[in-house]
Amino acid sequence: MATNLAVYIGKHFQEVKMLRGISIGDISIDCADPARTCGFYSKLTGWSVCELYGCPALIGDNGFTVLFMGCDFPYVPPVWPEEEGKQQKQMHLCLYCSVW
Repeated sequence: MATNLAVYIGKHFQEVKMLRGISIGDISIDCADPARTCGFYSKLTGWSVCELYGCPALIGDNGFTVLFMGCDFPYVPPVWPEEEGKQQKQMHLCLYCSVW
C-alpha cells in the first residue's frame, strides 16, 4: 500500500508516493582510510568485520551493514566545532549504549 508524502525538492514541495516495506539496506561511509575507520567502529560496536564489494565492512547483530569506502576525490575531514569556510559534517551517527 502506498501513501503520499510532501517532500522538499529543489525550491518546491512535491508530492511523492511512499511504498511500505522499504528499509535501509546499508550505509556507505567515504573516508580517507577505510580499513582504519572500519577497525575503529568495530572496536566501538563489537560488530563483525568482513569485506563487501571490495570494501571493509561491518555487520551488526541485526544484519545492518556499514561499508567503508575510499574516496575518489581528495578527502577533506570535517572540523569540530564547525568553522565557516571549512568542511562541515557530512553525516551524524547517534549511537546508544545500554551500559553507561
